[in-house]
Amino acid sequence: MIQTYSIPLIVTETGDEVFPGYMDNDYRKKLREHYDDARGYMYCGCREDQRLYYRISEDLKVYPEKNGQEHSQFCQRYRSEDEKKARTSAYVVSEKDGEVTAYLAFNPKNMVSDEATDDSGSSPEEVPPEGEEIEEELIIEGEVLERPKEEKEPKLGFKDLVRSINIDTYTDLALNNRKIAYKEKFNKAVYFRMKKIRPARSKKAIGELTIEEDGVRFMYTQLQSITAMGDSSMKKYYINTFGADGKVFKNLIFEKQLIKAGKEYVKMYGEDPNEKTMVAAFQYLKKSRAGNAYRVLGRVHFFQVSDSGIYCRNEVEKEAFNEVDKLMKENADIKMWFPADDPTIGAIINVKGKKKKILLIFKTNKNQVLQINKELFEPIVIGAESGFSKAALIRVIEDLD
Repeated sequence: MIQTYSIPLIVTETGDEVFPGYMDNDYRKKLREHYDDARGYMYCGCREDQRLYYRISEDLKVYPEKNGQEHSQFCQRYRSEDEKKARTSAYVVSEKDGEVTAYLAFNPKNMVSDEATDDSGSSPEEVPPEGEEIEEELIIEGEVLERPKEEKEPKLGFKDLVRSINIDTYTDLALNNRKIAYKEKFNKAVYFRMKKIRPARSKKAIGELTIEEDGVRFMYTQLQSITAMGDSSMKKYYINTFGADGKVFKNLIFEKQLIKAGKEYVKMYGEDPNEKTMVAAFQYLKKSRAGNAYRVLGRVHFFQVSDSGIYCRNEVEKEAFNEVDKLMKENADIKMWFPADDPTIGAIINVKGKKKKILLIFKTNKNQVLQINKELFEPIVIGAESGFSKAALIRVIEDLD
């Protein structure tokens, strides 16, 4: 497939790169007032042969100066005739106003049953026979091929929603030059960002859902422990989590949901949930047969994060993000962010003064064929066996155009 990327808009006068989806209203207002209804002050950086100009309207929305502008096929603003009608991402950060829409494979207000059902919106992965390995192949090509037609518009399961919220929060902080000092502070930023993330066809953002008004709320916090209470016939399970003030809270969960979340975690990280584990969940208000109200976790995802709070799908990503984080602390000209709408790209690394950006691409157990614009991006492919090399990244940075 042809890989599309978040290409920045470039301020003509200064050469500064800006990403409209992550420009807050203060910055939009500052740009608009500075250029005072001028034209041609900001353009998409996807084509060298032609400048496709954008402007900021009176209501602080970002629009193209002309309709029908033809972007590079590698640019996220490119649309074929078919795609002008179809949605191509399940997590959409609007360039127009910065609002976020999540297209979900489930209704957050409907509690999943205590049975181990799959709400991912996609087919379960096939498990190879014991002793048989799935061949890993990732091909990066420079030529442009025709995009395959998508049969269905993409939707997010709960696990993918959690990752998208996390990396979207990190990207918002990074692109607005707000420092991520430590992961506890980052966790608070996630709650703030959730107030802008709205499920499609929902009047409320995820961060605005409350137990009192909606019968459901979203949780994102550190795991303290998992405990069981009662005898074998009446055993109840609790996920104990840390609150903002350091207090520990007990959260009831059905046994089958706990087993499902635990198995998924072991598959991702090769170990049981522990003190390194984060918890994301929807908590629901329910009534017992006797009519008594109680709270219970209906959707749960255990996961790990890097030292600065970035969601990691495996230990390889965790090692890579921690090493890049160290490098950024050593060199303020290096910046990392993530395309929240594209799970195939691990991260994007920008070096001040360099035209090209670096793509971190992590191999999966599925064959991948990616079409990448090598005039704009330099890919680094990371596999489970090869791992991540900080020295190799430094060499790539030194050789960048």
